[in-house]
Amino acid sequence: MAPESDFINQSILARELGLSVAEALSLLAERGYWDAASRHPTETATRDGLAKTIDHPLTGQVTMWSRRLVDQLRPPETGDRKSRDSVLVKEKDQSPSALNQVRPVRTNASLSPDRPIEIFIASSIVEFGTERPQIAGILHAVDRSYVVYLAEYDPDGDSQESINRHLETAEYFVAIIGRKLGKKTALEIDLALRRYREQGTPRVKFFIQNFADNHLQRSPEVEEFAKELFEEGVHYPREFADQQELIDQVELFFRRLKKT
Repeated sequence: MAPESDFINQSILARELGLSVAEALSLLAERGYWDAASRHPTETATRDGLAKTIDHPLTGQVTMWSRRLVDQLRPPETGDRKSRDSVLVKEKDQSPSALNQVRPVRTNASLSPDRPIEIFIASSIVEFGTERPQIAGILHAVDRSYVVYLAEYDPDGDSQESINRHLETAEYFVAIIGRKLGKKTALEIDLALRRYREQGTPRVKFFIQNFADNHLQRSPEVEEFAKELFEEGVHYPREFADQQELIDQVELFFRRLKKT
């Protein structure tokens, strides 16, 4: 089985091509890789290793696309700067549809093909199931070398063995905490902090939701944990009020890292 880093979700695919998700899927359908009726990749795509489906704990089956497909769909760069920054691709179709329009596929020469930098996201999937893939897509847009590990997308399953393996290779560990601190998330945090104390990696960053009404919506366990983090002052947490502030803060944190 191909490594997880060889596959990306459809939101990242769309970002790579400079398209919306709907436009990216339309392009894939025209190339014969996506069946719009069944909303599944075609046999050609799966047979050629360009796509695979995995079971998501919240939304059911999710399609993952190979990075090789991104390179195939993105036109090669030329010596012309304008061509590198925005390449126009004309889709050819006999049917009178929107696919006949010329759509831009943007490339970014400033993003270097460095080795992957793995970022481990730890959080409750029940509380942050929507935000997790959104953060993964945004971080990949910040730097293409960022590979975000989400246990729900692990083709090998979210076993403890798989989690331990990714914690061994992760360079950044992002913990997102809401109302409760689940046992699995707490275990991941404990392992990451232990590895940090022993080896100096991964770099650990906490984001804790700050509810209105004097934090009454947070469990006593989360309250105590947040208090300990603030008092310790080593892994100083950032607080967020809602979904958008969480996404903005994570993006800002990693954008600032790029400047250091």
